[in-house]
Amino acid sequence: TQSVLIGPITLNGNYRTRDRIVQRELSLHTGDTVRLAELPGRIAWDARNISNTNLFITVDIATHYRPAADSTQLATVDLTVQMK
Repeated sequence: TQSVLIGPITLNGNYRTRDRIVQRELSLHTGDTVRLAELPGRIAWDARNISNTNLFITVDIATHYRPAADSTQLATVDLTVQMK
């Protein structure tokens, strides 16, 4: 099974609360290693957790896949959490 490294997580549109309030709802954190097959489910779970705070109307999490530089490294997935 292929694993990926979670890269930077960017929070956009969070004007209502502190970033740490949103970050504590995330199961994914920068530096985590996750199986690629599990990533979509984890992203959906995290978006639902943020949405369940009722602080935002919409929550979308976009991914940016960066391939590994060589076979000794993991590919990286950067996350952007967009909230309105």
